[in-house]
Amino acid sequence: MATSPVSSLRKEALGKTLSIREANEVATISRVILHPKYRSMGLSERLVREPMPLVGRPYIEVMAVMAQYNPFFERAGMRKVVERSTDPSILRAVKTLESLGFKPYLLSSTQANLSNLKTLSDVELEKVREALLQVSSGYYKRLRATSETFVKKKEFHEWITGIPAETLAKVISRLAVLAETKIYLFWENPSLRM
Repeated sequence: MATSPVSSLRKEALGKTLSIREANEVATISRVILHPKYRSMGLSERLVREPMPLVGRPYIEVMAVMAQYNPFFERAGMRKVVERSTDPSILRAVKTLESLGFKPYLLSSTQANLSNLKTLSDVELEKVREALLQVSSGYYKRLRATSETFVKKKEFHEWITGIPAETLAKVISRLAVLAETKIYLFWENPSLRM
């Protein structure tokens, strides 16, 4: 568990902005993975609920897509704060891809994306690239999967127009991740409230 910079969501959870010192006391659950053989037994709930008080932090947060399908975080005692919907520019890009023959439920598959890209004409490939360029610039860093602090539109445009189909397929799978609805959940340790 590590600290995550989701201060506006924390503010909504707590009704106040945390100081830097307080924000450093927030733990984040990154992912809960359970082998399929052990699912539907309540183990995910226990894996979250039992260690939370032992972490020694006043607050624990999680941002999860899975929370909309399986409420084990809530059953473990976390409070659902907000369901974050997808940015409209991402939804438009997904719709454009769908109009070009991509199946929205397969967009996370790089292999399926590559197969689709190989069937497109040059004009259609340009429409794919244009759809990605229309995504809000705040998402360029994630789409490019770079460590750069900020990716400018001109840089992203140059990059997206020059990448091979294999890389473009990966960009589309990253778009699929951005298109998912995420739920923010929060837990306050009753014995360590600040």
